[in-house]
Amino acid sequence: KSSDEYRSGKEAISSLILNKHLTCERKGTSFERPVWHCLLDDGRDVGCEMIKTGLVEESTKHSKGFYKEC
Repeated sequence: KSSDEYRSGKEAISSLILNKHLTCERKGTSFERPVWHCLLDDGRDVGCEMIKTGLVEESTKHSKGFYKEC
């Protein structure tokens, strides 16, 4: 990814969650890092919302199609 793509993704996630209450549940680990599933107060899934922006793609190898409904 280019630095512009990284910056756009960072801005998108910041605007989505900044000053918002999140409810997160740890789902396991991937590449020795924790994996979390997070929802906004209004019930929207943070991962799904990021996929909708087009800035990120679902890795079905890891998610097993969890976000196919986004």
